[in-house]
Parts: sequence; structure tokens; C-alpha cells
Amino acid sequence: MEPTSRIRTIGALLSDALAQLSKLFQIELALAKAEIRNEVSKAIVGVGLLGAGLLMVIPVIVMVLFAIAEALVSNGFSPAAADLISAAIGAVVAAALIAIAVARMQSMKVVPERTVEQLRKDRQTLSEVAR
Repeated sequence: MEPTSRIRTIGALLSDALAQLSKLFQIELALAKAEIRNEVSKAIVGVGLLGAGLLMVIPVIVMVLFAIAEALVSNGFSPAAADLISAAIGAVVAAALIAIAVARMQSMKVVPERTVEQLRKDRQTLSEVAR
């Protein structure tokens, strides 16, 4: 009788372990979703603010470039040269702003790092238990 009761106990333990493993993966999946949702919401806010800022700054940049060109003309530059210099200044400023925006967006984390690390730990624990 003892081997039969032992088999049932092992079966029950295995069933419990599988149920707990299933629940663990559900929790890990929920954590991953929460992390991704958090990062996506940050990205949406960032893109929205960037768009609003760009929309507001365009007329200002145009007026500043016109003022620079006009100042160059009043200091003896031809209108064409003044416009070209003003456009070059605008291009340099635009390139710098684009580089800053790209650098900031590249630093955003899309991978749910905490969840990935927890899944690694879970896999390690499972492999240790299986031994």
C-alpha cells in the first residue's frame, strides 16, 4: 500500500507545482504588461510634448531667421548672402535639436527589464528544483 500512497503524493505535489507555476507565469505576464504600458504612456506624453513644442517654436524660428537675415543685410551683406547665412544657422540649430531628440528617444526602455529578470530567476529556480 505504501508505494501507491507515495505515487499519489508525488502526483499531488506535481499537480500543485504545476498550478503554482501557471499562476507565477500569469503574474509575470501581468507585470510585463504593466511595465510596457508604463513605458508606452511615457513615450506618448513625450511625443505629444515634442509635437506641441515644435508647433509653437516654428513661427519663432522663422522670425529669428528673418531678423538675422535683415541684420546681415543692414551690415552690408547682399540679401541673397544674408538669406543663405540665416538658412545655414537654422539648419545647424535644427540638426542639433533632432540629434538631442533622437538621443532621448533611444534611451527609452521598451523591454520590461524587471519582468525579464524575474523570469530568468524563475527559470533558474525551476531548473534547480528539477534536479
